[in-house]
Amino acid sequence: DLKNRYFELSKIYHPDRLNQMKQEDRKIAEKEFKRIKKAYEFLKEKLIKVFDLVKIKNFINQVL
Repeated sequence: DLKNRYFELSKIYHPDRLNQMKQEDRKIAEKEFKRIKKAYEFLKEKLIKVFDLVKIKNFINQVL
């Protein structure tokens, strides 16, 4: 599940959990966290569009 995997990864790379890391490792982890968040938002938007298309298709099939 996309949402569960996102939450797993965001827990690992979340900036609040990086206090004990070296500065350069923290920067890498922060970039990774931003990348994960951006990918999740992109995929979530695409999934919503797909579900909307499926709903429309099902509606049209019921009408016809």
